[in-house]
Amino acid sequence: MPAGSPSAAFESVFTEALGCARDDLRGNRTVVVAHGSALQCGDVVWVVQLGDACVVSVPSPMVRALSPLAQRHSPDEWFRRQFLLNVLRHPVRGVVGPVQLAFTADEENSWQTILPGQQAAPGVVGCVRYYTVLLKPTWP
Repeated sequence: MPAGSPSAAFESVFTEALGCARDDLRGNRTVVVAHGSALQCGDVVWVVQLGDACVVSVPSPMVRALSPLAQRHSPDEWFRRQFLLNVLRHPVRGVVGPVQLAFTADEENSWQTILPGQQAAPGVVGCVRYYTVLLKPTWP
């Protein structure tokens, strides 16, 4: 992916926040990773799907329990809200999303949030879906 492209800009921001590698956003599998530096203080789970890849970013104590499940379940399964709630087995405060974020190919490398029923702006070169699960702060 060329440096300076909208997808490269997206990958740079999200790999740092989620704690994943760029290849994790390009594969056709699910990976469970510990939050990157921007998310480490939060009781939250992020599920990000880009194409056939799915990254589940969780607080570090949850990685060991959830990682084996990543290999047995498809990215589409992980993106199902109820599936994730079932595998978390953790009290949840709420779920935000799913939301779509589109990358455009203009000079500004802009991103556009697409809400249900909205159309993407012209020039979209890629789209990511994500949602967030807000956890109750009781995880050990």
